[in-house]
Amino acid sequence: ITADLNPSYNKTISNSDREITNTTFSTGTSIITNNLNKTESDNQGWGYSAGLGYTEPIGNFGQMLFQYRINQNESKSAKDAWLFQELTQNFDLIDSILTNHFNNDYSAQSFGITYRYSKNKYQITFGSSYQWATQSSEQTYIKEKKLSMPINKWQPEFTLQYKPNKTTQVRFNYRANTNFPSINQLQNVVDNTNTMFISTGNPDLDPSLSHSFMLRFS
Repeated sequence: ITADLNPSYNKTISNSDREITNTTFSTGTSIITNNLNKTESDNQGWGYSAGLGYTEPIGNFGQMLFQYRINQNESKSAKDAWLFQELTQNFDLIDSILTNHFNNDYSAQSFGITYRYSKNKYQITFGSSYQWATQSSEQTYIKEKKLSMPINKWQPEFTLQYKPNKTTQVRFNYRANTNFPSINQLQNVVDNTNTMFISTGNPDLDPSLSHSFMLRFS
């Protein structure tokens, strides 16, 4: 029997002042405007993952592995921006394009069964796990919006290993994994940190299922 527990926590705060130049073109003329912009960003996240495993011998060459895992993650991102006003000589006008407060939580559980057979020069492992999860997102400022979706997926795996001698090994591996979008990918706010690559998040993003293959000779 094996068990593990892995807590996590992170926090990032950043501030910036910048001058933004906008050029508007209209029927042969162009209008250039300069805006002073002040931004503050506060990102934090915490969570944990834990698991239990049990291995049961099957005959002389086989093993059956049973695994249960639970993951819980919560993250918050507050992005605020203000424009400089000549009248008040202060940053007191909210920039709605760059301002957004967003929370994202997801919880996932999985149970998997794997069979491993090892004899002579060969080792074969195959099995699958089933994951049931819930992702909940909430935009709290400027406009409020809530989203929640269940995610249930099978995640198969297969490994074949061949060792013709003590120094040579051939290994093939296939695995499916569910990848949850990060809070930056979900938060519906313009990110102009890199002016050459301006992006915005999409709160309707679904988790993706990736398939990985690996062939190694050593």
